[in-house]
Amino acid sequence: MKDFSIVIPLLNESESIPVLAREIEEALNSTTNNWECIWVDDGSFDSSWAELNKLSGRHRALKLSRNLGQSSAIMAGCDHAKFDLIVTLDADLQNNPKDIMRLLESLNESLDCVCGIRKNRNDKLISRRIPSFIANWLARRVTRVPVSDLGCTLRIFRKHLVTDNRLIGEMHRVLPVYFHLSGARMAEIAVDHRSRRFGNSKYGLNRIFKFMADILLAKVMSKITTRPLYFFGTISLVCLLMGLMAIFAELIRILYFDGLFQVTLVDMTLILVSVAMLSLSLIMTVFGLLSEVIIRKSSSTNEKSQYNVIESK
Repeated sequence: MKDFSIVIPLLNESESIPVLAREIEEALNSTTNNWECIWVDDGSFDSSWAELNKLSGRHRALKLSRNLGQSSAIMAGCDHAKFDLIVTLDADLQNNPKDIMRLLESLNESLDCVCGIRKNRNDKLISRRIPSFIANWLARRVTRVPVSDLGCTLRIFRKHLVTDNRLIGEMHRVLPVYFHLSGARMAEIAVDHRSRRFGNSKYGLNRIFKFMADILLAKVMSKITTRPLYFFGTISLVCLLMGLMAIFAELIRILYFDGLFQVTLVDMTLILVSVAMLSLSLIMTVFGLLSEVIIRKSSSTNEKSQYNVIESK
């Protein structure tokens, strides 16, 4: 049996909540799998919490103390989930709950995560679809992640992928990248995508810049957290070689051109470059050693440190 927990982070989605809850129940009405739906109110200031309190049955709700971002909301939902399979989807009704069972059926023993692909996106071309296409293409080039639509929230994955590696900051933007870099086995299927019925999108064109920053951070973090000494050691080696090259160039000038007592601007520049590069090489080596010690000795992060649930039902 593939029992699963649905985690839905939301912010000011009071109009969508009853509609989505009804759609989820209709989509899963015939399944024999055990399931639950955890709604996480990420600091809404509309009537979202009042609407969540009207839900019953397999629906549960968590209210965070303030708006902490989608990553913390998803993490809170996963921490409170009863089952080992997690399904995430947006609360804005653009994801179709009917695709949940298709994701579940696609997740076999050889996979850890199945992501949705929004084949026929009902979003604005200039402000959403084109930036998304560019960002996804760059992400695949940088990280080699085998997912073509990183922005699709509708996905299913094994719970340990997020509980073993805590979600912080804006990690939700590139969650499949972190899964891929941690060695997760992934696949993707086409899912339905619908127009937004209520409210306005909370994302703008600046999302692409945040997205790429998160991609670079994920790439660097994967190197630092697994092999920090190698990462900083590589930088240290490059700086050391540049410093030695500057010293060698200065020696050539002294021996064959200006002489020892004819110090020019070029000489001063080479000396400064060599000192800076050699110092930076030493600093990077120390950083690498310290990072290695910290990572090997550190304990896991406190599960409740990144969010505060002030109410639940």
